[in-house]
Amino acid sequence: MSARPLQRRWWVLPFALLLALQSWLWLHLRRGAEWLLAWPVWRRWGAGVMRWLRARTPFQAMLCFIVPVLLTNPPRLICVYLLAKGHWLASAVLYVTLKSLEFGSVAVVERACRPVLRTVRLYRRGYLFVARWRRWTRRQLRPWRQWWRLRCARL
Repeated sequence: MSARPLQRRWWVLPFALLLALQSWLWLHLRRGAEWLLAWPVWRRWGAGVMRWLRARTPFQAMLCFIVPVLLTNPPRLICVYLLAKGHWLASAVLYVTLKSLEFGSVAVVERACRPVLRTVRLYRRGYLFVARWRRWTRRQLRPWRQWWRLRCARL
């Protein structure tokens, strides 16, 4: 095997890494949000929210799925403003916080409403699209993982 796996296009590895990061964040932030809802303070409230989400119709479930995204997008303009003023760290912290809130809340809503959401054609298509991208990401990163394992084994 060569020193590094060959890639045909320069953008493949960064794009695949970005998709892998988003997939990783989706899984881990969902667990974090569920862990937070399991705290004694939130347990009763969280269980009520989950029951309420599970009882939604397909249209209502789609709205519940989209609302966290819509609520976290306008504050991202503050990130742009902070960047324009030269406050890189504050902008980065705010962006990461907003993205974490969005991922966590959307993941919890998706998990609660999954059976109902899968009856919606638009959601099903989006879900299959994301699944294809995740498979593509794993295929693109496989040679790099193998290269990294070989490199670490030699050390």
